[in-house]
Amino acid sequence: RTPAQVQAELDWLLALREAGAAVLEPLPSLTGTWTELVVRDGNVVATAACYRKVPGRHLHPTEWDADLRRRFGTLLGHLHAQARAWTPPGPLRPDWRDADTLDRAAEAAPEDEALQAALRQLLPRANTLTQRLSDVGTIHADAHTWNLLVHDGGACTLIDFDDAVRGPYLYDLAVTLY
Repeated sequence: RTPAQVQAELDWLLALREAGAAVLEPLPSLTGTWTELVVRDGNVVATAACYRKVPGRHLHPTEWDADLRRRFGTLLGHLHAQARAWTPPGPLRPDWRDADTLDRAAEAAPEDEALQAALRQLLPRANTLTQRLSDVGTIHADAHTWNLLVHDGGACTLIDFDDAVRGPYLYDLAVTLY
């Protein structure tokens, strides 16, 4: 990611925290900036950001109950509601499909005709998701059970925002259900 893309992700985290969402907290570096460039042998190899350690643990999918699923859904709804009213001050990754995940899904099991038939139906519909602007905004894009830490007492914190992109809100729900 470029420094501007990392900064935009941090800006969203800061805005989410200000809105009361249970997400990890970015911390400024020792120089007071939100991002630092990692340089090796005179070459920039990464853009780094720091975060406050989040208490809690990952739960195995068998440990999830109806209440935790409801709280996770409420948290995603909070993220999406905030994203609807927020414009990134800088660029996120260009598009939710920049990794071509859907386009390459057929490669996972080329011999599975049922999967191939389902993909032929799904892909044209998935390509229309970004056409309805009211359903598109900044999304987490990796909101699954291993990116939720559950604290003692049941409080939850969503982590791992490095895949945040502009995309359909439905994508976050699809990742969670998958």
